[in-house]
Amino acid sequence: MNNIKNTNNKIRAKIVEDLSNNISEIKEAILSIDNEITQSEEIITSSINLLYRNCNSK
Repeated sequence: MNNIKNTNNKIRAKIVEDLSNNISEIKEAILSIDNEITQSEEIITSSINLLYRNCNSK
């Protein structure tokens, strides 16, 4: 019976470790997406400003 408990505890610990790793990977992916969105926003803002200047200079 004690062996079963030990095995169950090892399995639980492995599941928790795997879930923790998955959460860390998901956090990294979200941060990466957030950075890409920020860069896209900056490019869009810059493009709009250039278009605005272009229209006003004519």
